[in-house]
Amino acid sequence: MTTKALASLDIYKFLRELDYLESAVVRDVRSRKNELFILLYNRGEYWLKIVPGEYMCVVKEKPRDTVDFPFTLMLKNELVGSNIAISMHMSDRIVELSTDDTTVVIELFSDGNVILVKNGTIAQAMFARDYGVRKVMAGEPYEYPPSNADIFNMEYYDFEKTMKLSYKDSLVTALAVDFSLGGMYSEEICLRAGVGRLTKPNELAGQQLESVFLVIKSLLSAPSKPNIIDDSILAVIDITHLGGRKVYFDTINDAIVSFFGGTAAEEKRGGFDKTKPKELSEEYAKFLGFLNTNYNKIEDIVKKAKDSEKNIEERKTELKSLGWNLEGKFLRTPKYPNFKLDITKTLRDNMSSYYEKAKRYKAALARERAKPPKPRRLAFRKNDAWYSKFRWLFTSNGLLVVLGRDVSQNAALMRKYAEPNDVVLHSDVFGSPFALVKPKLGEKIADDDLREAAIAVGSYSSAWKAGAGNIDVYSVRPDQVTSTPPSGEFLKKGAFYIEGKRNYIKGAQLGIYIEFDVFDEKEYDIRVSAHRPKSNFIMVRPGNKKREEVLKHIKRTVLEKLNLDVEEDRIDRLIPSGKASIEKAAFDK
Repeated sequence: MTTKALASLDIYKFLRELDYLESAVVRDVRSRKNELFILLYNRGEYWLKIVPGEYMCVVKEKPRDTVDFPFTLMLKNELVGSNIAISMHMSDRIVELSTDDTTVVIELFSDGNVILVKNGTIAQAMFARDYGVRKVMAGEPYEYPPSNADIFNMEYYDFEKTMKLSYKDSLVTALAVDFSLGGMYSEEICLRAGVGRLTKPNELAGQQLESVFLVIKSLLSAPSKPNIIDDSILAVIDITHLGGRKVYFDTINDAIVSFFGGTAAEEKRGGFDKTKPKELSEEYAKFLGFLNTNYNKIEDIVKKAKDSEKNIEERKTELKSLGWNLEGKFLRTPKYPNFKLDITKTLRDNMSSYYEKAKRYKAALARERAKPPKPRRLAFRKNDAWYSKFRWLFTSNGLLVVLGRDVSQNAALMRKYAEPNDVVLHSDVFGSPFALVKPKLGEKIADDDLREAAIAVGSYSSAWKAGAGNIDVYSVRPDQVTSTPPSGEFLKKGAFYIEGKRNYIKGAQLGIYIEFDVFDEKEYDIRVSAHRPKSNFIMVRPGNKKREEVLKHIKRTVLEKLNLDVEEDRIDRLIPSGKASIEKAAFDK
């Protein structure tokens, strides 16, 4: 199972969000197995939670069940009482907490580590490791892993130079590896810059290079839009090339907390109830509104509760007359019986704690609302017509077009089902299907119908697999198609000879529409069209996406848009052989 981890861009933007911790004072250090917590104070207390190799975030609750390992005690002795500066090392997934004479290096890549460094030498590491060329052990000099190009602090001249020297086979790989941007963000950059992802980086033209560089810089400076896609992908910007259900968060920190399990253990220990997010979100909002509206009055009540000059019974009597009950160190009001104020803390600190819990309920509510209803699993509608064993579709004028799936079906189509008034379509490329266009009684077949049929013939030919954008297709009468070649010529088994003139339909654009329909909440149907349907369709063209990717994308889109769980093999039967790309889609809201 792949471990979730923050990408370089996530860390870069997250640290800019933590500007309120700049020059914070370290007050405590705690740890649990594989987790480190550093208490920072800067006009409020914040626990910086660090999980090496995965993520870091800020939590308000004090960690429980902690253990003082020797490394934890050393950090505590070195850091408590010091001001720290938080920074990122180049574009590496390394965060540094620096005091006047020490640096805590947090490695968020690979297996991860937290290392205390003094004067360039490792004083102690959370995990001692020997990588051969690099040792992370007490007494050894600390060496950074080999760094890639620092895109976060790079000028255009250095960017251009790095690209020209890159030997990666594609732009997307160069961005992901040479510039440490990761695959998802690199795909997005290529899309926004309008530059082909497979373009070789050392062959990029000047304008293309500038476009890519400007997109990167705009992403770095633009406001963050933290979101989680399908509960499995964390992003700090809008990812336009990925579909799926997106849940947005107010801060990157909130997104990180939710993505890496919502700090489930902390929530459980802190009484977080996931079963009623709507009710609790509203309840917290009302209570916080009550505290804000009556802030000065309640602050005086907290002072009265702490007034040691009066005995406890006197205080309780006075507080009860004001609508509050004193229970040990807690104040409660009958108006909000599920909430309490800790009188050992300031009112502001009490409110801050409730704000954090309210935000979690709000995030849980957003996730719940974004969840689609239970997917519909319907029966596939059967078609018993004679043409159902072939490929088939209807033109925009309602004419039936039937295509052979292979050599034997081509032969059966021409020998058993071709009628004198039909039109036969075929192309000159190897592996082209034969197609019959069936006219309506007494009517002529229009040019639009022939062109749509030609699109289908071209799409299901080997031209698709070759990546062609269009193809010439010809039409003939059924009596021009014969299995008897001219004298002296030979036909392969299943092949046909065309006699007489061929009427060519030039430049038929390859691409098919896959339509989806639901009938009475009992059955569903999927079919192919060569013309744009009114709605509930996905258009597929020859492209560079693997077949499995396209299938999963279509299945996911239909689930999201129609709440319909479609069998993947039903889609697979309709897509032409070879790589493809999703061109467009439209669904009823």
